[in-house]
This record gives sequence, C-alpha cells and structure tokens, in this order.
Amino acid sequence: MAFILPRKIFLNRTITLAVLLASKGAFCSLPDTAGWILDSEKDSVKIYIRKAAESQTVEFKGIARDSLKIETVANILLDIPGYARWLPHVAESRIVSQNDPDHFFVYQRLKFSWPFHDRDIVASVVIVRDYVTGTLRAHLQGVRDTLVPVRDGCFRMIRMTGDIELTYIRRSCTEVSYSESFDPGGNFPGWLTRIVSKNMPHVVLTTLKKILLQNAGQLSPEARSVKQEIERSIMNGALKE
Repeated sequence: MAFILPRKIFLNRTITLAVLLASKGAFCSLPDTAGWILDSEKDSVKIYIRKAAESQTVEFKGIARDSLKIETVANILLDIPGYARWLPHVAESRIVSQNDPDHFFVYQRLKFSWPFHDRDIVASVVIVRDYVTGTLRAHLQGVRDTLVPVRDGCFRMIRMTGDIELTYIRRSCTEVSYSESFDPGGNFPGWLTRIVSKNMPHVVLTTLKKILLQNAGQLSPEARSVKQEIERSIMNGALKE
C-alpha cells in the first residue's frame, strides 16, 4: 500500500518550498503595480492578486506595516547566510558572485523530505536605493548559470522572479511589500503551485516579523549605513520624523 501524506502536512511542506528570500537586500515591489486587487487580510498582512500579463498565471503580493525601524528590517534581510537560520527548509544561502554592491548573484538550497526532491536556485539580484523617498528595492531573477554546479538529487529552479520593497513610513514604522512568481518544476501540478504562490507572501512576511521581534540586537555595518542615510534624509527634510 502506498504511503500518502496527510493533506495538511503535504500543503505545509509545499508552502515552505516557496519561502525563498534569496537576496542581500531582498526589497522590491513589482515594476508594474497596476491591476492589483485586495484578496484577503490576515495577521495584519494584506494579500493582493492580479492576472499576469499575457499569461494564465495569477500573481500574489503581500503587504505588511509594522512598528519597526527600516534599518532593523534591513539588518535581517541583508544577512544572506542568516536565512538558513530562520526560513524553513533553507539549508544553504550565500552570495556566490558580486559585480558591485548593488548587483550580485546568490545561491540558495532548500532541503525537503519525501515526496519532494531538494530545490536550489542561482539568482541575479539588483538593488535600487532611494533614500530621498525612503525606499529600498531589489529584484531577483532566476538565471541559467554554472556558478554553482547542480547537485545529484537536487532540482534546479530557473523560472523565478521575486520582488520586495521596504518603505519608510515614519521613524518607527516600515512597510514591507513582497511578491514572487516561480515554477518549482519537477512533480508539482499547476493547482498546487497556485496554492503555494497564494500562501507564500503571508508565510514570508509573518516569519520575518517573528524573527525581527526576536532579534533586535546590534546592527550590521550595512544596516548602520541604511540608518545613516535615512537620518540624513530626515535632517534634510526629505523624510518626516
């Protein structure tokens, strides 16, 4: 008799497959923000949906606003190796090549038990910083690259784009927007991918909030740089205290 995973466990494992914030500053909103419709709201996270252009795919985006300083959020998101310590199933996370401080390539490997193979990805990350408006943006794009060889028993994800944006609201309030579109490949049916995609923004944002509340310690040099630039914009009158 074949062993069948209970539906709840099966869905939980597929949802965590989508928890892939593989960016040094994984902060971005989609370049085209038109067409988003509010679908649901849970745990102070708003989930929006829209039909992808020239495709049958439905895209999902989550937005959360919390009483946290923007450099506090950046402190966690800038720590690429640290992702393996707080994101479920992320077994490895690192920068593998860097063109400049705001354009680099990252590698992440996701560890799973049966019935799924491990997944990994190499992604190009481009960061855009605008301290006058108080936004940090980045765009992830899966690439076909041999920077990290494919391992036996590990399925290489290629078709993935991810975007997150950190927006300064006031000194102790930051809005985080997260969206991602991906093809897990392998034995994932389309209906299951849609379930994963819809739950992914909520999983990522609520997990991020928990780790932020647990780790309000010393800022990294990069996060301190974000703090200095934000405070400079406040002093210049570009941002409100």
